[in-house]
Amino acid sequence: MPTVPPPAPPQEYASVAKHAVESPAPGSNPDIRLAEQGDAFAQYRLGRFYAKQDGLEAPESVHWYRKAFDGLRRLAEDGNGEAMHVLGVMYAFGRGVPKDKDQARRWLTQATEREVTAARHVLVSLGNRPTATVVRDPQAFASH
Repeated sequence: MPTVPPPAPPQEYASVAKHAVESPAPGSNPDIRLAEQGDAFAQYRLGRFYAKQDGLEAPESVHWYRKAFDGLRRLAEDGNGEAMHVLGVMYAFGRGVPKDKDQARRWLTQATEREVTAARHVLVSLGNRPTATVVRDPQAFASH
């Protein structure tokens, strides 16, 4: 006897089903555990996850971006180039903070000085050329 597929769920359950499938379940995504423990990079990644899933203004996205900000700022002020890059992106695109191109350029430039290549690409997208140049062998330029 052929099996009959179950009836489709009512339309009002579509968004709930979408979240059940696409949202990380507590304990299944290591970023949730890390974010709840205060890992600023995991908090940022969760903000990005929810922004991609539900839009940039989704409450979950904004919540995690804002939580990430303080920790990323502390790390950046302590010289962490990746944190500088992420802060620059947050300022450039208004992720959890108001858009601020000057702050974006400041943090992204500092990240490029620490050789964070991805920061260079964001600076260029903002219409800036990174000004920091690392000269590893000054003699290589002596004859030019």
